[in-house]
Amino acid sequence: RSFAFRMLPQRLLVLRAGQGDHTDGGRRKMGRRAKAFLLAALVILSAIAAVSCLHGEIRLPSLSGAPSASSAATASSFSSMKRHPHTARVRCKATSSSSDNIGRRRVAEDGFSWVKKMVLLGTTTSQLLSNPKGAWSKSRSEVSLLSADPINDPKEILRRALPVSPSELDNVQAKLFQMSKIFGGSSTVIGRDSNTMRGTTGIETTTDPKISDIGELKTLARAAKGSFERNLPEIKAMAEGLDSGRKEKMAQSINKLDKELSNLVSLPDNPDPRSVFGMQQSALDLVGDIKEGSIMSFPYSIPTELSANEKLKGRATAEIKVRTKDEGGKPKTVTVQVVVDGYNAPITAGRFVSLAKNKFYDNMEIQRSDGFIVQTGQREGVSLETIPLEIAVEDQKTPIYGFTLEQISRFDERTKLPFNALGTLAMSRNVDDANSADTQFFWLLKNNDMTPSGTNLLDGRFAVFGYTTENADALYNFKVTVAQL
Repeated sequence: RSFAFRMLPQRLLVLRAGQGDHTDGGRRKMGRRAKAFLLAALVILSAIAAVSCLHGEIRLPSLSGAPSASSAATASSFSSMKRHPHTARVRCKATSSSSDNIGRRRVAEDGFSWVKKMVLLGTTTSQLLSNPKGAWSKSRSEVSLLSADPINDPKEILRRALPVSPSELDNVQAKLFQMSKIFGGSSTVIGRDSNTMRGTTGIETTTDPKISDIGELKTLARAAKGSFERNLPEIKAMAEGLDSGRKEKMAQSINKLDKELSNLVSLPDNPDPRSVFGMQQSALDLVGDIKEGSIMSFPYSIPTELSANEKLKGRATAEIKVRTKDEGGKPKTVTVQVVVDGYNAPITAGRFVSLAKNKFYDNMEIQRSDGFIVQTGQREGVSLETIPLEIAVEDQKTPIYGFTLEQISRFDERTKLPFNALGTLAMSRNVDDANSADTQFFWLLKNNDMTPSGTNLLDGRFAVFGYTTENADALYNFKVTVAQL
């Protein structure tokens, strides 16, 4: 039983280096007393909670726990890993870890403790009491931010996370992605528990997709095509400064995108939905190819103190083959494809790729599968130097190292690689030590109730370094192998 990593061919990456005042004085006085009393109560309750926590009377809930006693599945071999720009074929076999001795890493907190809720409540209430209008305005804007329709298509997340300057290609991409809603909605709520759809594409895997409004789809196609044609000179200029080989690949991708857009514009009134969906996905992939192909060099300098760590300066695509069993108990091999993002998590992605290429994960068993995550990567008796927590946030060029966003009071910021998609890939660590990750990683099993996109409690606390881009539904079948006593 083995992991099989096969790195797929990817683009060559060259790395250069009023209140209204109350007029009644008595009312104002009573209002001040009420505010003071409420603030004092909140402070006292928060202090009691903090002291209790320090004395160990309050324990944070954990998602670790014992492995589920599920039917057999082992995490298999990562065979033949390939990164941009080179293709490396590697067969790696590693000693299996015992499935009953995996408790060293706790993956995540199940939620804010009531201590943290009390502190946050105290802060919000004090703002409201001291400046009701201002506090409410901020509160409403935050609620609006969290309730916005987040992107949960893994490929779209990766496209938007590319370190490229805004370009005229962005409008083409936006129009193409809007089509997803017409197929059932890559940008609407998707999860295993959805009554209408599941997976990462917005299409039920067992039935053909449906086009809800062909007229709207054609309108979006014409808008994308028009934007492309109007800005073609600027789009072609994205290849300036590249070597001849990369310029040629860029030109080919631009020509292919032009053809796909033309095909979408000229659709008949009753087209085959799966064919149309394929055109849309192909066009979006080409947009991503063009954008990534325009990157001249790695976009920032990694801190000197981290220079000794393995690094992935770009992206890598890997096939992970897992040997498991079907419902009848017969052995079968399942393959999922993941994209590892070294642009936004170079240290974390570098560690993962290095371990995989050195056969560390081969023959590794699935060590946890509880409906929330699938986890593996720990080898009994093996201890490697840990790596720092690495979180990339929007509007900041370099990642944040060594601290959770909560620890540095930036918990309300959006991460570039959020826990928004089924099959989000992240490093495990001890809950009480942000810098304790070494080899163990996990996939998120998307669940709309436990991890709503844009509002979950994992973003900014655990280092995401990639996404499952193909066959993510198969993750639900990866179960812990239970030892027979």
